[in-house]
Amino acid sequence: MRGQCARVDEDVFGPVVQGCLDNFDFTLLFEETILFVLPASCLLLLALAWRIPELIRVNGVVRASLLGLLKSIIYPLIFTSQVIFLAFVCTNNTANTRATIPVTAIGLFAIVVMGALSFLEHRRSPRPSSLLTLYLLAAAPLNAARCRTLWYMPSSNGVVITFIITTSLMGIALGLELAPKDALMRDEIEKPSPEERRGIVERSLLTWLVPVFAYGYRHSFTSTTLPAVDPKWTTRRLKETAINSTDLSIWTKEFCADLDQSLFSSLLKLHWKDLLSPMIPRACFLGLTLAQPFLVRTATAWVSNPTGSQHSQMRASLISAYVLVYLGLAVTYALYRQKAVGAATSIRASLTDYIFQRLSHLDSAMELAGSATTLVSADIERIQFGIRGIHEIWANFISAVISLFLIESAIGVAMVPALGVSIASMAAVFLVALRGSKAQKRWFEATEIRVAQVVKILADFKSIKMMGYTAGLLDSLGAARLFEVRRSQRFRAFVIVVATLAQAATALVPAFGFATYILLRRFGDDEILDASRAFGTSTLFTILSSSIGLLVDGVFGAVTAVGCISRIQEVCTKHYRLDPRQTNGPAKGSRSSVAMNHASAKYDKDGDDIIQKISFEIKPGSIIRIKGPVASGKSTLLKMILGEVRYCTGEVAVEDNIIGYCDQNPWLDHVSIRDNITGPTPFDPERYANTIRICALEPDLKNIPDGDAYLCFGNGTSLSGGQKARICLARAIYACPRILVLDDCLSGLDANTEHLILENLVGAHGFLREHSITTFLVSASRKPLPSSIATLSLGPQGPLLTKSESDQPHVAVPLPEDSDSMRITSSMALSEDEAVKEARLLTEAQGERKETYQRGGELALYAMFVRVAGRKGLLVFVFLLSIFVVGITYPNIYMQSWVMKNPVQQHSSIGTITGVYLGLSFFALCAFSAACVQFTLGVAPRISITFHASLAKTLLWQVAATSPHLMLSLTHSFIRFAQDLAIIDQEVPLAFIGTVLTVLLLLAQCVTLIIGSHFSGIAIPGLLILVYWIQSMYLPTSYQLRLLEIEAKAPIVSLFVRSIEGLATIRTFGWMKHTQMQSRKHIVASQSPFYLLATAQIMLGLVLDLVTAALAIIIISISVETREPGIGLALFSVVGLGTSTKLLIAQWTELETSLGAMRRINDFAQNTPREISSYRSLRPPRDWPSKGEIEFRDVSLAYSENLPPVISNLTLKIEPGWKVGICGRTGSGKSTLIASILGLVHIQHGAIIIDDTDVSLLEPDSLRSSVTVVPQNGVLLRADVRTNLTLGAAEAPSDEEMIEVLKEYGLYERFHERDGLDTLVVDDLLSYGEQQIFYIVRALLHKSHLVLLDEPTSRADSSTQQIIDSAVLSGFEGSTVVYVAHRLEILSQFDRVMVMDQGQIVEFGDPRTLLQMPNSLFASTFSKAHSQISNLNSS
Repeated sequence: MRGQCARVDEDVFGPVVQGCLDNFDFTLLFEETILFVLPASCLLLLALAWRIPELIRVNGVVRASLLGLLKSIIYPLIFTSQVIFLAFVCTNNTANTRATIPVTAIGLFAIVVMGALSFLEHRRSPRPSSLLTLYLLAAAPLNAARCRTLWYMPSSNGVVITFIITTSLMGIALGLELAPKDALMRDEIEKPSPEERRGIVERSLLTWLVPVFAYGYRHSFTSTTLPAVDPKWTTRRLKETAINSTDLSIWTKEFCADLDQSLFSSLLKLHWKDLLSPMIPRACFLGLTLAQPFLVRTATAWVSNPTGSQHSQMRASLISAYVLVYLGLAVTYALYRQKAVGAATSIRASLTDYIFQRLSHLDSAMELAGSATTLVSADIERIQFGIRGIHEIWANFISAVISLFLIESAIGVAMVPALGVSIASMAAVFLVALRGSKAQKRWFEATEIRVAQVVKILADFKSIKMMGYTAGLLDSLGAARLFEVRRSQRFRAFVIVVATLAQAATALVPAFGFATYILLRRFGDDEILDASRAFGTSTLFTILSSSIGLLVDGVFGAVTAVGCISRIQEVCTKHYRLDPRQTNGPAKGSRSSVAMNHASAKYDKDGDDIIQKISFEIKPGSIIRIKGPVASGKSTLLKMILGEVRYCTGEVAVEDNIIGYCDQNPWLDHVSIRDNITGPTPFDPERYANTIRICALEPDLKNIPDGDAYLCFGNGTSLSGGQKARICLARAIYACPRILVLDDCLSGLDANTEHLILENLVGAHGFLREHSITTFLVSASRKPLPSSIATLSLGPQGPLLTKSESDQPHVAVPLPEDSDSMRITSSMALSEDEAVKEARLLTEAQGERKETYQRGGELALYAMFVRVAGRKGLLVFVFLLSIFVVGITYPNIYMQSWVMKNPVQQHSSIGTITGVYLGLSFFALCAFSAACVQFTLGVAPRISITFHASLAKTLLWQVAATSPHLMLSLTHSFIRFAQDLAIIDQEVPLAFIGTVLTVLLLLAQCVTLIIGSHFSGIAIPGLLILVYWIQSMYLPTSYQLRLLEIEAKAPIVSLFVRSIEGLATIRTFGWMKHTQMQSRKHIVASQSPFYLLATAQIMLGLVLDLVTAALAIIIISISVETREPGIGLALFSVVGLGTSTKLLIAQWTELETSLGAMRRINDFAQNTPREISSYRSLRPPRDWPSKGEIEFRDVSLAYSENLPPVISNLTLKIEPGWKVGICGRTGSGKSTLIASILGLVHIQHGAIIIDDTDVSLLEPDSLRSSVTVVPQNGVLLRADVRTNLTLGAAEAPSDEEMIEVLKEYGLYERFHERDGLDTLVVDDLLSYGEQQIFYIVRALLHKSHLVLLDEPTSRADSSTQQIIDSAVLSGFEGSTVVYVAHRLEILSQFDRVMVMDQGQIVEFGDPRTLLQMPNSLFASTFSKAHSQISNLNSS
């Protein structure tokens, strides 16, 4: 009744009023001094010290509008109403306290500050004011409570009315502050992202994602239609650490430069704000979580007490408390997860960028490709998951401690066993986590080995197909996978221990606690346990066990993340390379272009020097030819000039550290031919045309589809070796460097083309002379070069520099822009042309995305999972988990009936209750451990091996990649191997166990809820329908976002691997900054889908938490009216339901990702075209080919059905035992002809017959393994010598045979000094010439009646060529030999020679006869091979 509370009752601090309102209200003095002054003081402090000064420094972003006008009106109105309120209070002493007047004065000042802040926020911020919104939200209920207090005081109507008006106006102000400003943004301002434009309420409730879900439900997302996200999670952090043209800024100085600096500490220094941001919402969530036991106990006690107070205030208060707590739990947890995901997102970008920044200092070794893939996929994903859970450690530790304290206050010393279990679990987790991190490191090392093997296969895919190595490599990949799975088992065993320890708290802590308490209370006749104490304590036990479980996961995830961070730094440090060269540019007055002084070099730290104390000085503009026998160190000397030898001593000085470089192994990026030539430098049409002319590329570009716009996927697989070499040469020529290094790049060219290019380069008016470019040339050609070229000979007696006949200086044409054209700007933005190139490349690379969300497709996906995992194994697993769930759930149901008994009945059934708790808990824990072992160590390895086998077969059995579109399948194969298998390996076990477990727990908790509150059970079907509708809205969007996230991450992995493969080229040309800018573009592109997917998962959790909150509110609302006796069990179940819902979201989203990876592998395996088909299933006889006769019958060949033929209407017959040589201009179809015999090229019409058998009918791998093949680019696996010599052999030769042939050709000493045939073949073990001899040795050991040799001497010097020629002439007696050659000397001793041009046979006959014919093209080419290049002195 109004007026029942006197001033004397309200003018005390209280906080609870005494003497009125049934003592169920705060005092007015408490409301004024605490509930008003505290929020107002926070507002004033934050506004005056932080927000207002910050806003003053920025420009306006919103134009004038009605909303701004209304805001400018509302605060003066609030101020006026508050002044009137103050006047009424001053004239009425019965409605105030001693603090009313000063508090009102503070309020007036706060209103003035609020008005100023509102004006600035509206004009200068794109989003509604968070500070004002929070204050007004807090003020609304507090002012309502103060209104209620004033109403019950003997005050005048003016006091109450004016305060109600003030409260109402503040509510209107809240509505105005919440209004969005999207339509009010100025046109010249860049449009912020949806998240940036939303206020704190919309960001807390994630309502800005609703349009995303609506769009995803109706349409398909692409990278262009994906909504933008807050830049602080994508570009802003990278901009803070961006590389600019003048210095290396913050990142390189503080984050990359010091190898001794801990990467972990650098991350903390850079991201400490992001890492600390989740603390406040997590602390709020912790407080609300710990409020749940008090709510359960209070509600249970009040409902269970039939003689207690029946007043409506208690009922309303209980319902209000549940509303506040459960809504607060939902919102604070969503806020916490948003902040945690934001921190993980920004750190993910930083770590990926860190790896790319380290790229400029890494060793140029192919073995890094496997490490790179693991680093930027598996390791970083582990780290970001660990970052997300880092705050669970302190929060759950505090939660566990407080829970134990509250349990002690409820059941006394009976909590000691629970404390013991908790401490033992946490201590064991710390010990296991440390050892588990080491096991994970060993697992990832095995993953690197497997991925490196895949990278090698993809790099040599065409050669592998030609040699028929498919079956052998399938076995090799399977063995690598088995080794990896075995390595993973130890780590998975640690995971099982951690999971069991986490669930030990769930199963044993309540059992030990209640059993001990009941046994201690068994003496006497009093009631042992009542419902309020039982379920209040059970709630505490649930919180305690959940805290221990989350603490265990958090610690394990954090330790694993730290281990992955350490591994990233270890890999980057292990392969770190410092450039040993000195740069003596023209500004320093240097007289030499390249100089060495007692310089030595080696690739292995503990190995012998390959180059020993070499000294020389080369003048600018000199052309030096480097000569020496096989393995004399020619390539190593060139790499010393480039700075690419890791272990180099002495002095190496160069005129410029940017050098044009053309490697023996051509490297082409996944861009067009033109872009490969020009690189990131500006396009100059005149210089480009001149470069094409010099490198004799005009005829090739006319014949290549799309010309210079042709995309070079797979390192230009469908281009000939000579074409690739000339494109790389053109890249070096176009750059116009001061120094040019050519490492035998002309070896794969025909004599005419080689002569033309050498004339253009080093002839009397050659490009290199005209531009005075210092050139180092290694060439195995026997063509005599001009006498004006100096020679640097490497031999056993040391280097010998023979000067040219003329050292007189000549006038040089200036380099374009003083060679600065190679240097590029480091802007984060690419030009429009570059953007078009990027878009075209992306379109070609990804094609039209075929994988889209299909409603109802989940059932087929789960059916596939069940089929692969095995039905029996899954049934056993689910059965064991069901035992666990029943074992931990049934004791609570039994407890409900037990506490309802009278004291006598309780005492008589002590043995039963303790037996139920202890027996079922122990049995349940054993069942859980068995389930984890059964799935993790039994089912999961089967899944991993099955999907890997499917992927490996698809990779090796697919159609040979001889066109760009088929090459895309290789790129997709790599992504499947690198990313999807890692997802399956790492996430399937825990995600599936967690999902099944939480689903079973949810079902059990729904059952207990219905048992506890029958009326509330009516709401469950409706809520289940709502949940089904929610997931139907969620899945289409989440699936697309997940697919986009994986697609966006693929270019990062691909770019890194490509950069590692071409690292020497990228670094020497000075393109590293451009590569790093490309990486940042890909990183930024990958951040958006990653962040949106994580945020969508958070929103799903928020919605389900709100559903749980609705269920809790329904239960408490019904219970306070009906006073059901089982309310304690029902409310306790709601607490568990909320916890299980959060776990289900986390586990289900991970399982979604895992199953999506399985679907992608399965779709890839089904949709990739395979060579094996019904019409290519014939296996040839064991002794086929028995003669070696080859016949082409009107054959036309093309790389695919849709491309024009490269060889047309070819008719040819090769008799058994003939040695047939094929020559012709590079790109004329010679290698295509060889490939057609092996079934690697599409036959448009006609037939190829070998020994009366049509090769198009033969099973491809059987065909190739029956023929002896030496491809243009040979294959050396990272395996021992024995494996490399026997791989693909129908019958493996004996060790004695292998040793004998190796000795005959001078290679065995290379291996004998190490481990013999067990020597591991690494990249730098054999020189290029020795590798070619090794390929011939392998061919001799695999000798058949048909031998195909595709330029086996392309990189050989004269001595190596003699060895190989001797082997070909004498080692393959009785076999038909088809030999593609650019060096024509050996062809004169063959039975027949074939000259090809533009896919046609222009000459075919006896080579000796053709050499005598004056108009013979073969004779002309033969003479051109020995013709002299024009000399400077003679011109």
